[in-house]
Amino acid sequence: MATTYRVIAPYVTLMQNTALGPMLTGMYEGALVDGDAVPEWQLKHHLDGGMIEPVEAPPKPVATAAPTTEPASDSEPAKGDELKQPALAAPKADWVDFAVSRGAARDAAEAMTQKMLIDRYGQR
Repeated sequence: MATTYRVIAPYVTLMQNTALGPMLTGMYEGALVDGDAVPEWQLKHHLDGGMIEPVEAPPKPVATAAPTTEPASDSEPAKGDELKQPALAAPKADWVDFAVSRGAARDAAEAMTQKMLIDRYGQR
């Protein structure tokens, strides 16, 4: 099992094995390092110098209930339930509904002008 490390120094430089071959990479504090991609001697050097620390493996995801396909309310289409694009001359409310069906937050879509909605969500 691969060990992951977190950079705790302000900045470290590591030689990492990548798909393109060995590469010298700089990493800032908080960055995660794949222990399998760094030579053992370099990991030891950075661990002994207090520049990186091992990170516990993240917990396994817990199974959750499948998302419902019903809309949250009568006025909001369900996510993934995209509406057909309205005509350019359609009312702004139709464009807001269309933007929401494409993943926009309703309050953000309502704050946009109709031209902004058309520019962002319309197909040309």
